[in-house]
Amino acid sequence: MNKQLATLRGEVAEVLIRNILPYWMERMTDHTYGGFYGRVTGKEELLTEADKGAVLHARILWAFSAAYRLLGKEEYKLIATHAKRFLIDRLYDRDYGGVYWAVDYQGNPVDVRKQIYALGFAIYGLSEYHRATADAEALTYAIHLFESIERHSFDRKHNGYLEALTQEWCEIEDMRLSDKDANERKTMNTHLHILEPYTNLYRVWQSDRLKEQLRNLIVIFRDKIVDRQTCHLNLFSMTTGRANILSIRMDTT
Repeated sequence: MNKQLATLRGEVAEVLIRNILPYWMERMTDHTYGGFYGRVTGKEELLTEADKGAVLHARILWAFSAAYRLLGKEEYKLIATHAKRFLIDRLYDRDYGGVYWAVDYQGNPVDVRKQIYALGFAIYGLSEYHRATADAEALTYAIHLFESIERHSFDRKHNGYLEALTQEWCEIEDMRLSDKDANERKTMNTHLHILEPYTNLYRVWQSDRLKEQLRNLIVIFRDKIVDRQTCHLNLFSMTTGRANILSIRMDTT
C-alpha cells in the first residue's frame, strides 16, 4: 500500500509541476494589464478581453503560494506575488472595503457586489501567501476582509452569514452566485468557504475573536447544516420572509 501511495503521489506531483502550474504561468498570465486572463475556451481559444473574477485570482494566489511554500521554487513565488498585486490593487474596494466580484480585462470594476464567498477566497489566498512568505501586506488585507465579513455579513440576531450585499454593504435582491443557484440569504456553500479561509487565517493570526467565530462556524455546521439522519449537508437555509435581512434563520426543519 505504501508503494502504491508513493506512486500515486509521484504521478500527482508530476501533473502539478509539469502541466497545471506551467499552464497558468505560461498561458494565462496577463503581463499587460495584470492578473490572469479571465477565460479560455474548451478549444484553447484565449479570450484576452474577458472579465477577471475575484475568485479566480484568489484561488490562483492560494495555489501558487502553497506551491512555493511546499516546493520552494522561486517562479511560484513570482506568480503568487503577481496574483496578490492584482487582488489588492484592482479587486479590493478602496472605498467600502471587501473585494469586487469582477473587473474588466484592464482592471476596472464591472460587478461591484460583495459576494461573501469571494471575500472568503481572498482571505484564503492572502493568508496562504503570508504563510509562505511572511508578507505583512497580505496579512493586513486578509484581516481587513475578515473584519468586513464580521461587520457586514455576520447575522448577530439569528447567527450565520449573509450570502451577498451591495457594494455599500446594503441588502441586495439577488444573492446568487450564479443563475443555477437558489436565491437564498444563507447557504452551506458560503459558510463552508468562510470556515476554510478563517481556518487558514488562524494559522498565521491567532486572534481570540477569529477563534470564537471559527468555533461558532463549526457549531453551525454541526447543528444547522449537517442533516443528522442522512449525514448530508443541507444546501440552503429556510426563510421566514424577504423583507427583513435579519428574518432569515439557518433552521433545517
